[in-house]
Amino acid sequence: MHFFFLLVIISVVNGCPTGTVLSPSNDVCYKVVNVSKIWLDAEFDCLRSGGNLAVPRNAFENSALVSLANKNFDKFGNFWIGGSTFIANNGSWAWIDGSNMNYTNWAQGRPRNISVYDTISVHNSNGMWYDISRNATLPYICEVPVNSTSDLCQENWQYLSVTGKCYLVLTQNATWQQHRQTCLDQEADLASIHSSQENFNLAVMALNTLGLQMNRTIVQQDVIIGLTIDSFSGNLTWCDGTPLDYYQNVTDPFASSTHAAITF
Repeated sequence: MHFFFLLVIISVVNGCPTGTVLSPSNDVCYKVVNVSKIWLDAEFDCLRSGGNLAVPRNAFENSALVSLANKNFDKFGNFWIGGSTFIANNGSWAWIDGSNMNYTNWAQGRPRNISVYDTISVHNSNGMWYDISRNATLPYICEVPVNSTSDLCQENWQYLSVTGKCYLVLTQNATWQQHRQTCLDQEADLASIHSSQENFNLAVMALNTLGLQMNRTIVQQDVIIGLTIDSFSGNLTWCDGTPLDYYQNVTDPFASSTHAAITF
């Protein structure tokens, strides 16, 4: 069975969403979630709010997150932020939103650079960062755009702040051409992907929509995207006309060998 994403670009309106607080940098809003979840489930919940797990880009933002945590979480506990080693292709520590990790606040002896400890948690009492397993369950803080995203997307579509676009995951069986025509009929197109962060977030979105969990079981699932082979040049190309500036290992779930899918 194959699935696909639809996308459109929507403009935004200024204003922090209800129930969030403005960050010290005034460029994102923080949403505190006092429910313990594994890292991937926490990230998907943030995605549904139009954002991602919080990314402290400097000491002021880190302190602001710790202050919110102390007001809402167990003082001696930890909470999730949006750093991991399984986002970037080379396994290095990276932020979920694609921003540079120029600021860090690791505790002494951290990170341990052991593959099982692949996500970042922050200790509420001192604000230091600890590398732990993504399967731990912790409360978390999301960051969402300084705009309300609730009216940006149609019903059942999800806004992705990394791209500023809306996506829809459908589960109908159809050919690549049929899927694309469905997208075009809705003034959208099959998804193009331009960074490891986009690729990761779309995979998380698809898996959660399909009720799958890539952290607990081995998942092999093809998700149709807009990557195809030009019939004239023989080159890979995105069907929406955007530049081919990123792609992962290309798999061919079709006998025609002219289209590609995300496999995870």
